[in-house]
Amino acid sequence: MLIVPPGRYRSVAQDLRETLVEGETGFVVPPNDSAALAAALTRILQDDVLRRRLGDAAQRRARREFSREM
Repeated sequence: MLIVPPGRYRSVAQDLRETLVEGETGFVVPPNDSAALAAALTRILQDDVLRRRLGDAAQRRARREFSREM
């Protein structure tokens, strides 16, 4: 989970576009939308398969896209 301070959402959101693939490696929720955040967290917490899939995909993407090895 990523907590973004007020005023930094736009900058952080731009950075997230490089690392997070919506629905594949995680979920992005609109700022100040506690219902959307609760729904995303509930979905991840209640679905073991989804949680594992998101984590595995994020790990593969990080290794593939951001590894220092060339």
